[in-house]
Amino acid sequence: MKRKRHSWSQRALTLQAEEELKAMGRNIQIARKRRRIGIYELADRIGVNPRVISKIEKGDPTVSLGALIQVLDLLGMLKGLNLFLAPERDYQAARMEARNALGKPSRRVFSESELDF
Repeated sequence: MKRKRHSWSQRALTLQAEEELKAMGRNIQIARKRRRIGIYELADRIGVNPRVISKIEKGDPTVSLGALIQVLDLLGMLKGLNLFLAPERDYQAARMEARNALGKPSRRVFSESELDF
C-alpha cells in the first residue's frame, strides 16, 4: 500500500488551520454555485487552471494566496477581509503588550477562549 506523500505545507498545518481552510473552501464553492459560475468560467476569468479553483474549494494549503484573493474578489467576498487582520483586532498581541507594560513579560500563545474579553 502506497503512502500518500504530503508537501511540507500540508504537514505543517495545525488541525484547526486545516479545518478552517476546508470550511473556507466549502464556503467559496457555495458562493460560486449561488452565483451560477462554473469552475472553468471562474478559472478563465482570473487566469488560472481550473484545478486551482478545485484546490481552493477543497482547502488545499498549497494554492497561492494571490489566486485565493482573486477568487474572493471576483465573487465579491473580498471587501472587509482586511478588517479581520487589522492591528487593532489583534487581541492576543494587545494582551501580551499589556502584560509587558505591567512588568510581566509573556511569550505565551493564548487560546481563543482565553482572549474572549
